[in-house]
Amino acid sequence: MAIPSFARVARRVACLLSLTTAHLAGAQGAAILTGTVTDEASGKALAGIHIDVSDGRAASTDGSGRYRLAGIAAGTYTVRFRWLGYAPRTETVTLAAGETRTLDLALRANPVQLGLVRVSGASRTPERLVDAPAAIISVEPDRVRDLAATGQLPMLVADQPGVRAAQAGLFDFNLNTRGFNTPLNRRTLVLVDGRDVSIPLLGNQEWADLLAFEDATQVEMVRGPGAALYGANAFSGVLAITTPSVRETPGTRVDLTTGMLGALRADVRQAWLTDDGRWGVRVSAGWQQSRAWDRARTALGDVDAEYERAGFAPGTVHYPAPGYEVLPLAGQTKAGAFGVPGEASGTPDPVRVQYGTVRADRYRRDGAVLTVEGGASRVENSVINTGVSRSQVVRADRPWARVALTARAYSVFAYYTGRDGEQVSLASGTPGIDRGGVWHLEGQRTFRFAGDRGRWVVGASVRQVRNDSEGTVLAAAEDDRRDDVFAVFQQVDWSVTPTLKAVLGARYDDGTMFEPQASPRFGLVYTPAPDQTLRLTWNRGYLAASPFQRFLRFPAGAPQDLSALEAGLRASPLGPALAGVANGTLFTTSSAVPVFALGNASLRPEVVTGIEAGYKLQRGRLYATIDVYTSTITDFATSLLPGRNAAYGAWTAPDAVPEPARDAVAQAVIGALGRLITRLPDGSTAMVVSFGNAGRATERGAELALAWQATDRVRLETNYTFYDFSLEQGSFAAGDTISANAPAHQANVAATWQAPRGLRLRLGARYQDAFAARTGAWVATLPAATAIDLHARLPLGDRWSVSLAGTNVLDQRRVQVLGGSAIERRALVTLGWRR
Repeated sequence: MAIPSFARVARRVACLLSLTTAHLAGAQGAAILTGTVTDEASGKALAGIHIDVSDGRAASTDGSGRYRLAGIAAGTYTVRFRWLGYAPRTETVTLAAGETRTLDLALRANPVQLGLVRVSGASRTPERLVDAPAAIISVEPDRVRDLAATGQLPMLVADQPGVRAAQAGLFDFNLNTRGFNTPLNRRTLVLVDGRDVSIPLLGNQEWADLLAFEDATQVEMVRGPGAALYGANAFSGVLAITTPSVRETPGTRVDLTTGMLGALRADVRQAWLTDDGRWGVRVSAGWQQSRAWDRARTALGDVDAEYERAGFAPGTVHYPAPGYEVLPLAGQTKAGAFGVPGEASGTPDPVRVQYGTVRADRYRRDGAVLTVEGGASRVENSVINTGVSRSQVVRADRPWARVALTARAYSVFAYYTGRDGEQVSLASGTPGIDRGGVWHLEGQRTFRFAGDRGRWVVGASVRQVRNDSEGTVLAAAEDDRRDDVFAVFQQVDWSVTPTLKAVLGARYDDGTMFEPQASPRFGLVYTPAPDQTLRLTWNRGYLAASPFQRFLRFPAGAPQDLSALEAGLRASPLGPALAGVANGTLFTTSSAVPVFALGNASLRPEVVTGIEAGYKLQRGRLYATIDVYTSTITDFATSLLPGRNAAYGAWTAPDAVPEPARDAVAQAVIGALGRLITRLPDGSTAMVVSFGNAGRATERGAELALAWQATDRVRLETNYTFYDFSLEQGSFAAGDTISANAPAHQANVAATWQAPRGLRLRLGARYQDAFAARTGAWVATLPAATAIDLHARLPLGDRWSVSLAGTNVLDQRRVQVLGGSAIERRALVTLGWRR
């Protein structure tokens, strides 16, 4: 490489110095624009109002309604003031060099028209919600504030059409759209600023660590297959969360929360902006602890007692043998020896969560934003329902980092998401270690063509996933592994006529854990009038097996004593055939037969193809949507069940049994224990549950929603979901009892009263019909359930506020996930301060 001459270097340094001097000189003569924004009706200061200047600068008002933009060059500018719920206002100002101009104004309240809200989740580029070529939900910022203190992010969409946010514990949710919801659900992709926040090993979400709801967080949920743009885990939908930039959250925020279950919580945020508005830094931190609804199940009858209190009739819940867990919850003690049932005593330790984040933004003059951010969280003592048993998290650390450059027409970002966790199985007492991380790089570019009638979004990504359980969860030969995924994607939107738009999307994924997958998407959007659209779409998606599903090797329960069964066989007419088998060895070690949950290395990706039709209407104060769909799932992946993995076939009698009697002995054993008993590759006997591909299923449904702004202060909302599914005869093994784990009928209603910058009240009701459910060996019919939620927030001057978040306030105790806890009432009160 040639070394630049001294003269060339000197010229570059001189040029840099001259540019810097010119910039400083310009800054010294720059103007300042400042002022206060208030509500037109009440005169109260408005916090969080966005201010955009035509030179690319932007700011937001602080808790006192004030804003300040410095470093503006002399000239004439348009300044736009905007925020959801207020009519935007644009002013023209002329600034002289060195001038400080005060521009105070008042904004008029204007109820939000949901259909006109801009969303990005359906096409990876902004568009009006009413124009989006998908069934999509946008959660209003006030709703985010309603639930911020709970730390339960899935509750933001729990009362939306087509969404099933099944809760198994305080922070244990199985979030899915439409059907086939399971513990450790991974059919819905969850993104925070484009960052996949799932657990690398399992692929599901750890909701307890997603605690920091910022004031202006945007939450969107796309229902239906989204793999054409997002890849594997967007099987049933996408939950996309966009956090605000630093300049959208100026100043200081402090929230202190207390409430039921001994809940204590504190959140602090501080944001700084440079005078010229080009740099911003935000620091957030928080801590909380709370008891949970989980109860020990160490004694025989504990499960029956817990579930009968939740509305189940005696004897109607079938759960895994032996019917008890060997460990109590952390903080408790159990009577009796390890492995035998006994009463638990003592108070369980509370769930504890702490987090911290730092974000720095650089705002370029062309409107692009460079972001560098990172953070970490720690969760302790949360209980997770895995489908085959419950596990308690001893400690889980979740570090992450992200760097992104985002502009109007392109974006490039890279991130790391990790997990370093320790947990213990309450069913077997076996500890598990989970150390893993995801490294991801992605870029996207948007092109306009045909006189702005066409839009082309194209992108690519590369990802590496690392998992190491140190031999505790994954089979030793497959542990400490690294897997790669590569993808390219694109979507073309073309306005064929002024009223008809065609959509063509496609994605190609290839990785070390699955065969290449193509995910196409076709759609037509017809706009008969500016306030309504009709759409027809066809999608294909896939769900690749996780390392947990493919390579799991973990005790699913305490070893089982089959000595009595062996003794019974020896006393039966089959006894003479067992004479050559040493006593106590019919099942290898009959007094302690291991119980394993094992992966299936041959598990194929699930594939879904779906057809959807939808209608959206935004007419005046009314917003309405209707969506109907039918989807076919092939290579359906089961939960952990016996007899689903061909690698673990039917149990066979030992070689010492005479050949003519072997089948009779095997059939007697299988008749007593079913397909649970098998032989491992080394020939030893074990009880095994595993995953399998189980055939073909079809689901269909309809989703209707209405939102009516009855007055400037009152909004009414309701929605209804119908769901049905069927299994293709002959495609499932005999005895399979597959459940979609979703009700046929689900409905929600809500009424909101909002005074301009004053009291806000929201009363809602969530109803679901009874339905048959299965989670591993758990089988029951979940009773119908109705939950009433109440949220209120009252400003106490310009800086203080008090809020109430109440879920299931009438305390109707219901189990939403088999194997999970009964969900009870929760109420929290938060005192907030802003500056």
